[in-house]
Amino acid sequence: MASPRRIVLVLDYSPDYLGGAQTAFASQVELLAQSGHVVLAVTPPSRAFAEHCATVGAEHLEVAAPFMLPALQLPYIRNTRRLRRRLGDLFARWRPDAVHVHSEFGLCVAGVEAAQRAGVPVVHTVHTVFWQAPGAAGRLMATGIRTGYRLVTGRRNPPRSHGGRPADDALRGMTTTVARLADVVVSPSAHQGDVLRSHGVADVQVIPNSVADIRATPLPDQPPLRLLWAARCEPEKRLLEFLDAVAIAQHQLGPGRLEVEVAGEGSLLPAAQKKGVPGTTFLGRIPHEQVGELLSRSHLLAVTSHGFDNQPMTIVEAIGAGRGVLVCDPRLREGLSRAGFLCGPEPEPMAAAIVQLAEKPETVRELCAAAGFETEFSPAAFVRRLDEAYDAAASHARETTP
Repeated sequence: MASPRRIVLVLDYSPDYLGGAQTAFASQVELLAQSGHVVLAVTPPSRAFAEHCATVGAEHLEVAAPFMLPALQLPYIRNTRRLRRRLGDLFARWRPDAVHVHSEFGLCVAGVEAAQRAGVPVVHTVHTVFWQAPGAAGRLMATGIRTGYRLVTGRRNPPRSHGGRPADDALRGMTTTVARLADVVVSPSAHQGDVLRSHGVADVQVIPNSVADIRATPLPDQPPLRLLWAARCEPEKRLLEFLDAVAIAQHQLGPGRLEVEVAGEGSLLPAAQKKGVPGTTFLGRIPHEQVGELLSRSHLLAVTSHGFDNQPMTIVEAIGAGRGVLVCDPRLREGLSRAGFLCGPEPEPMAAAIVQLAEKPETVRELCAAAGFETEFSPAAFVRRLDEAYDAAASHARETTP
């Protein structure tokens, strides 16, 4: 390992909300601390996350949010002079080797600006550039997004084409606005890295996420084929399409051949439950520490998003648990070269893939065995690549300092 560093990690999102960015952030705090680095995590208030930091040997600083934006589950923290001064004083005392931000809003932008003023290198992990506005969004919403973003961050997000509708482009512009400020940008996936480069983000390093607390367990007997779907129950994750596929597969396979567990909460959960798909159990929101248990009683993880995800953390967790992945998006490649089973995104081809897997247990065993050979997500490789990113950020910061 490189010499121990002092790293400040910053997150705008509530650590209590179950999402991939929060999971990746918590894992990075743990893995860096375990590797000998001195870590300070700066987040909105969370008793559970404070306990997590204490358990893994990291420091934690809370920044209060006056309220939560309910539709987004996003703490409202503005980039103010007072916040920048507080973070600047912290950096002067703590003397970090790098400030590593994990989101694009007021707290992280304040962290970036305070770090730059203190001469501290900045790294930005982009968890997604594939933002999608609601279906009816138009130019008026795009203007509102840009106005709101400037109010929260103090940064302009000018109209740019990012390959989507005007409101999508405004959302994606939030990410590229902050990414352009960083000395080095980290993308957990190659395909997102390519998109960021195409939008003018210069130094992008691909570093797949990792987890420290998932262990491989023996496969359950088959039949039935047991599938786990674990994500936010929101349109971009395509739960309803998956359940339509399960219903088709149940009809073709007959009773006792397929069981599905759905873990997660969100706006589509009531509609999903109303479908009444046989053999499907809805678990609601589950604590992150129970993900390993859910994977242990499943054969495969189902990831049914298409054209949205960067790198779902559930894939990292599934590979770590020795489980294969049924996946709809061909761009999701990390960890899936041999452990992934690709199918079409619509219910019919999804159903055909599920039926094939239920009828060929040997294919399921091969996918799960292959998961054990995937090395992209190893903790040692993750920390080594982060050390290289911090070296590159320090070099870039020195080159650009007047």
